[in-house]
Amino acid sequence: MKILKRLATFCIIFTVIFFMSSCNKKEKYSIYMPDGTPALACANILGEYSDEYDIHIVKASEIASSVALDDCDMAILPTTVAATLAYKKNIGIKMVSNNVFGNLYIVSVNGGSSLKDLYNSPIYATIGTTIDLLKYLLTNNNIQYQETADLNENKTSIISKGDASEIIQLLALASKEGTSAYAVLGEPAVSNALSKVSGLEISFDMQEMYKSITGANGYPQACFVAKNDLIQNNSEVVNEVYNKMTLNSEYLTNNIDKLSNVYKEYNSTLQNTSFTLDLINRSNIRVEKATNIKDTVKSYVKALVNIDINDDFFYQF
Repeated sequence: MKILKRLATFCIIFTVIFFMSSCNKKEKYSIYMPDGTPALACANILGEYSDEYDIHIVKASEIASSVALDDCDMAILPTTVAATLAYKKNIGIKMVSNNVFGNLYIVSVNGGSSLKDLYNSPIYATIGTTIDLLKYLLTNNNIQYQETADLNENKTSIISKGDASEIIQLLALASKEGTSAYAVLGEPAVSNALSKVSGLEISFDMQEMYKSITGANGYPQACFVAKNDLIQNNSEVVNEVYNKMTLNSEYLTNNIDKLSNVYKEYNSTLQNTSFTLDLINRSNIRVEKATNIKDTVKSYVKALVNIDINDDFFYQF
C-alpha cells in the first residue's frame, strides 16, 4: 500500500513538473531584427532555419519598440539601442554576442583625402548610431563641426537625413553640379551608391578611424540579445541560436547569389541588393561572445550614448 502511495505521489510530482516545464516553452521563439545590415547578421537562420523561429524584420526606427514587446524573445539590434533599453527603459535583456563590427564609411563626390577637406562642405548622415559615431570620430580627430546646412570654412556641416536613399539622391545632385559633398553610409547602401553616383568614392573607413583612436578591431555596432525570461527558463534556446550564428559568415560568403531571394521571403529591402564579396567584407560581420569583449562594449556605449553598463548586462554561457 505504501509503495502504491509513493508511486502515486511520484506520478503527481512528475506531472506537475512536466506541466510547468511545458508552460515555459513555446512552439516557436521569436527573433526581431531591423531591416538592413543587422539582418545580414543571421542570414543563415533566415535561409536555413526559418521554420524553427518566428522571425520579424522591422523598420530600423521600430526595433526598439519591437524589442520591448512581450512576444519578443531575442533580437539583433544596435548595441547602443540595446544599452538604452536595458538601462533607461528597464527592458530585461542581456547581450549574448556582438555580430556586426562596423559597416560605416564616409563617401564623397569631388572630395579630398584629408579630414580637413570636410571643412566648408556638407556631410549627410542618418540619425542614431551613425551620427553619434560620426561626431565621436570628428571630435577625436580635432575636426570642428556644426549641425546646420550653412557652410563654414572652419567647420564641416553635419546634415541629418531620413534614410540612405535620400542621401544618395543628394550625392547624385552634387556630382551633376560639380560641387563637393560627403556622406556617411553603411553597407549595402555604400555599394548601391557606388553603382549609381558618378565619381563617388569611399574617402574614409570609419572602422579604421575608430581603431586609430581606441585600438579596437572595429566597434560593436550591432548585437544579439535575449530576454531575461527566456534566459532564466530556456537558456538552451539562446545557446542554440548563438551556435547557429557562428556559422553565418561562412553561409554569407558561400551563398552570395542566393541572398537576395532569402530576403525576398521576408519582404526585406535587402531583396533589391546586388550582393558581392566586397559588400559582405565591408559589412564586417562576425560573432564574438559579449563576455569576451566587455571592455570594448562598455567604452563604445559610454562614448556614444553616455551609459555606464555593468557586467550583469552580459550573458553568461
